[in-house]
Parts: sequence; C-alpha cells; structure tokens
Amino acid sequence: MRSVFFILFLLVLFPLYSQSIICVDAGHGGSDPGAVGHGLQEKNINLDVANRFYNLLKNAGYKPYLTRSNDSSVSLSSRTNYANSIGANRFISIHCNAANQSAHGTETFCYTGGSSTSFRMRDKTNPLVVQAMNTYNRGCKTADFYVVKYTNMPAILCELAFIDNASDAAKLGDAYYRQRAAEALLNGLQQTGREEQERTELSNTYIAPLWSPDSSSLLVTTSGYHGLYLVSLDGMQVQEITQESKAGYNANWISAQEIEYKVQTERETQYFSITKDLVKTHTEGRKKEIHVFAQEGSIWMLQGSEKKCLSDSNDVYFNPVLSPDMSMVVYESLTSGLYVSFVAEDKKIALGQGNHPSWTPDSTHIVCDISQDNGQEILGSDLWLISANDPSSRTNLTQSKSFCAQRPCVSPDGKKIAFDAKGKIYVADLGKTLIQHCTEIPMKK
Repeated sequence: MRSVFFILFLLVLFPLYSQSIICVDAGHGGSDPGAVGHGLQEKNINLDVANRFYNLLKNAGYKPYLTRSNDSSVSLSSRTNYANSIGANRFISIHCNAANQSAHGTETFCYTGGSSTSFRMRDKTNPLVVQAMNTYNRGCKTADFYVVKYTNMPAILCELAFIDNASDAAKLGDAYYRQRAAEALLNGLQQTGREEQERTELSNTYIAPLWSPDSSSLLVTTSGYHGLYLVSLDGMQVQEITQESKAGYNANWISAQEIEYKVQTERETQYFSITKDLVKTHTEGRKKEIHVFAQEGSIWMLQGSEKKCLSDSNDVYFNPVLSPDMSMVVYESLTSGLYVSFVAEDKKIALGQGNHPSWTPDSTHIVCDISQDNGQEILGSDLWLISANDPSSRTNLTQSKSFCAQRPCVSPDGKKIAFDAKGKIYVADLGKTLIQHCTEIPMKK
C-alpha cells in the first residue's frame, strides 16, 4: 500500500513523459556473479532491484524494458545494442560495489563525455538512493563504463552499496531496502525532466565506420553515436557532417554523394539527407522494397502488404540486417547470439555468439565481433568471418583479443574491412584467413 501512495505522490508532483521508453539494466548475471560478500551475490541483488524498478515504471506509465529478466548471461555489447535498438529514452544500470570490506556507501556514474541529461539524472538520483538506503554518500562520479559510453541515450550506472561491507550488505539483503532503492531510482528519473536542448560533448572515441557505395569514403560517428564525420580515404581528409546527438545511429548512404540519418527526441523522430557539400534536406525516410525491423523482441519482415515474423519466442531479438541479395536476415539476441533467418522459407540458423553483424557483398558470409567482458568493461574482442549457411565454417580474422576490434563493416567490393578498436578507426584488406595491411585512420578534423 505504501508503494501505491508513493507512485500517486509522484504522479501529482512530477509530469510524466507519455510512454517514454526506459531500459533497466541488471548488471552481471548467469555465469558472472559480480561482486560477492556476506552470503550475497551481486547478480541476484541487481536483478531483484531491477524487477522492482521495472514494476514501478510500468505502474507509473512508462514503457520499461529489461536487459535481463532472469539469471542469464548478457554481454555488454548486447546490453547497449538492445537499448539503442528499442529507442530507449533513458538507460539505468544497477550494480553493487565491492572493495576492501571497509569501503561503504552509494555512488552513481555517468559517462565522462555524457550528455547534459545524463549528468542531471546522475545528480538527481544519487542523493535519493543514499537517503533511501541510509548509506554513506560517496558522490556523483564519471567513468568510461561500457554501458554508459556506448548507449545513445542519457545513461547512468548506480552502485547501490558495498556487498562486502557488513553494514551495507545487511541492507542489500533486506527486501525493504531493495524496494526503497527501486523507488529512489524512479524518483530520480522523475526529477530529471525532459531532454530539452540536449548538450553532448563529442568525444575523441570514434566508432562504427560505414563504407560508401563506391568504397572511397567512410562514415564515422563517436561513442554514443553522436555526430557524423566523413573520411575520404584518398588523402585521409576528415569532414564534419553534423554534431547532432544520435545522428550516427543507423545512418546510411543513399548514394556515393548523399547520406541519410535520423534525429530522435522524446517527442519526435526526424529524418534528414545531407550531401558531401553539406546541403541538408528534411525527408520522410526512404521506402524499402523489403523492410526488416524488430518489434517487442521479435524480428519482422514487411514486403508490400505482407508482414511475416522471422524469429521465435525463445529469446529477445533485435538489430536485423538484410543481406545484399535480400534473401536472408541476420540479427542479434540478448542471450543466445546471432541468427540468420531466410526470407522465402521457414528456416533459421543459429550462428553462435556475436554482435554487430555485417554481410559480405555476395551474401555468403557475415563478419561480426565476439567479445569478452567483466560486467563493466570489454576485456577483449576479435572479428570473425562466419558462413551464413554453415556456422561451423568460421575464421578468427584478428586473433588478438587485446586489440578489441568491434563494429566491423565490409566494403561493397568485398576487398576491405573497416572497424573500430579502442576508439580508433582501422581499415584492412579482408583475407580468407586473416585481415592484412591493417591501417589506422587519422581522425584529425
């Protein structure tokens, strides 16, 4: 009953966003217990608070989504890709801390180069969680944690308390305090307000290269998919296209001279085309012969008036990519890796773990990254070439996990591959067994 009155109080005091999408991330899970102490495992505490927060959000009129709803393993790449794919307006990651048994208290992080709303949400949320948990206030901080750096919406990571400290652990193990923590997270979200006149500091972390149709240029964005840059490979010239927030997410080439991108706010989504000469035009978005999309965790194909579901209900699926010959769709999942579904037949192939799939131009293979993480940061990542019809036929193209290669893109002529690694852009020859002649692209504007 107390929770009902708490929600009613917030409804009166703070204006709600109409059906805003909130992605709730319970840190760790599955084979990764996170921090442990005093008979508790972090993954279980995180999940319990996340589920409580999810229910509060739903009752308050939001559209909440969970990166995991049970004790399953979800990679950092899958968490961020999923949040980006559903168009989340906010991302809140829930964790517990651990150190030396004497450290204690609550602290909340946002990305060092995060948006103004990220900082505001962090600053509103942390003292409320401190008050709710009756813990020591360790302050509002910044960090380069993967989930707050590579999501394209305002994002925070809250360390509720120290699981290896006796006093903090007693509260983490108490359902009363876990409920209060969930209520504080909702309160902080409510007090943050809308994304009005969003300010984002463009970082020097460059990601997600995309080849032009003539293989002469790359379209590049920054962490959080903010801004767009054009790299001419003939002379290595870098041109700023736009500084708009989220413009780099799902940007596409219309032709070798023109780019289409979208700008999404809480109120609307606008589409723009822009030429290399920076002539910008408002558009309605391109119509496609075959449109593939994710909806409520399933993958769908729309061709004319025919709408067909290509996935099953065994996982949560997102980020579909149509093959160049339009016969297959590759897509990601939260827990079970990549899949290929066939457009014209009821056939699906599991490819195994992987993220950020890119087709080869002949539609026979997929290049993806397979990463390892510790629940907060990527520890290593390789690029793999996998047959779309035979997942046992696979080749590790980089064979250097510490290189941390991610987000590959195969050139339209099939001869080269571009990718990012630790904030830098690289281009290499795409060999049958290894990438060759790997070159860093100097991103000097």
